Parts: sequence; structure tokens; C-alpha cells
Amino acid sequence: MIKYLINCLVVLAGITCLSYSNSQIEKAKTYQVWYEMKYLRDSLDENSLIMETMELFTNGELSLFRSYEYSAIDSTKFGFSSNRISLEQKNILSTYYITKDLKSNMVGFFDKIRLGNKDSYVYYENIENQKETWILTDETDSLKGFYCQKALIDFGGRRWIAWFSNDIPISDGPYKFSNLPGLIIDLHDTTDTWRFSLMKLKEVKEMPKNHKLGTAKEIKKEDYYALKKNYRDNMVAVEEASGDSFYIFSSPSERNRFVNSKSRSSKKDNNWIELYP
Repeated sequence: MIKYLINCLVVLAGITCLSYSNSQIEKAKTYQVWYEMKYLRDSLDENSLIMETMELFTNGELSLFRSYEYSAIDSTKFGFSSNRISLEQKNILSTYYITKDLKSNMVGFFDKIRLGNKDSYVYYENIENQKETWILTDETDSLKGFYCQKALIDFGGRRWIAWFSNDIPISDGPYKFSNLPGLIIDLHDTTDTWRFSLMKLKEVKEMPKNHKLGTAKEIKKEDYYALKKNYRDNMVAVEEASGDSFYIFSSPSERNRFVNSKSRSSKKDNNWIELYP
């Protein structure tokens, strides 16, 4: 009887160790996830639709989110080459990188504001409140081959609808969204002018490094948005004041025509993903 009990304990210990090992392996998996991002640059113009492929690298503890196409252009500065995208397309690409520490719920948002690579900024924010503000519903559906559940959240001045799947037990998703019991498969706002849809995913060996970490100047979120809005509305003046402007005009009238054109364009750039005041 004692021998039987010992054998049972050994078997149970083995099962416990195997279960622990499997959970550790599952936890250690790193995924590369591709999302199709679609949004209206001008919320009043259906013809202003922009589509871009975004990629998320995540292992359930750390993640990196960025434009798939822009990262190819960006990486050429570091000795890599790619033919992912033509130069004609690069002006509409998202230039930001987003890092998440899913343990501390700290998000780092890295971006440039001026043309070219003349500056680089980062602000940090805690998204711990996403845990409390997600509203999980009983509604389910099958999307992209995954069993999904619907959730709602108010974020960045919008109400968002997310479909997540715990078939992939990683609490992550596109942009700054996380803290759901599974990977976000589809995400859109209630105006349907912003949407992220899963394209595909695969396991990878490791996440790429965020090379912007060492070059970005840390500022407050509100200061970043103030600089960005000022640059959008006064691009030529900001560039000229910098002393290293891209713009060279042959006459004042040419400059005025260009400034007026940029002003009309900036008014149509009214549907940022976060409607920050």
C-alpha cells in the first residue's frame, strides 16, 4: 500500500512538472501578428481611406507594435535592405513604434514629428485602467478561424469594439490595447472610421529590438500632441524656423500657394486615432 501511494505521488509529481513545463513553454512563445489597419484620414470623406499593414511582436510579457512597411524603410538606416514598399507610398505610413510592458502595463510611444529623421520623441503612459474599463459581453463569434468574444472599451475619445480569442492566451493586441483574456483578432471604433483586422500570425524565435529607445527625447503626452498639432498646422513656418528646412521657394507667391495647400490638407487630417484635446 505504501509503495502504491509512493508511485501515485511520483506520477502526480510528474504530471505537475509536465503541466508546469507546458505552461512555461506556452508562456515563452513569441508571435509575429499582422493586422490590416484601415482608417479615414478625413472623418467626413469616405474617399480618404488609408490602408496599412501593421505588425505586432508579442510574447505575453513584452511587445512591439509598428508599421510593417515603415519598419522596412526605417531599417535601411541600420544596414538592412528591403523592397517591401515603394518610395511613393512612404509619406502616408505610420512612423510610430509602440512598446508594451504587459506586467507593469507601461506603454512607450515613440515617434517623430518633423519631416525626415530630424527628431524623435517618446512618452510613457500606464494603461492599468484598461483592466477595469473593458466590458466583456456574452456575445461570441468565429473570426479568422478563431472562437472570439466581444468586449467594449472607451479609449482615446472613442468607444472601441474588440473581438478577442483565448485560443491564443496572450493578453495583447494592436496599438495600445491589451488586458483582455486573449489576443485581439478584430478591433474597430463605433464610427467605423478605424479598424484593425488580423491578417495572419506565426511563431518567431525572438522579438526585434526597438532601436528608437536610445535616440528618443522623453516628453509628456500632452506636449507631444501640442508639437504634432502645431507642426500639422504650421509645417512650413516650423521647418523654416529650424534652419534646416526641406522647403526652398523661388518666390513669396510660390510659398503662399504651398502654405495654403498645406493648410487645406491639415484641415482634412482630422481623424487621429486618439482624439486628444
